Amino acid sequence: MALLRGQRFLSGARRCHCRHSLAIPDLKWAINEVLVSDKRVIVRGEASGHPAGDFMGVPHGGRSFKVMSIDVHTVEGGKLVRSYHVEDWMSAIRQLSAE
Repeated sequence: MALLRGQRFLSGARRCHCRHSLAIPDLKWAINEVLVSDKRVIVRGEASGHPAGDFMGVPHGGRSFKVMSIDVHTVEGGKLVRSYHVEDWMSAIRQLSAE
């Protein structure tokens, strides 16, 4: 059952990535910092790009954006047992709709 949940997650993640790749053809991800403490790995990243058209309700204006992401991973027995991922897409909306 866990394998099926993992397969569904990967399938959903691929669909989400594909939608973002179509909407933001020059989407770039950068890892800015990695912290390791005991069994936790924290990754601070940044995504940037120029939407090819209207994006998340914001009319196309040719602007670019940068958003931060944070990942917190827990490793036990050499295996990844838990992951949390947060992306700040609201800041992209603010940047794209700025006057």
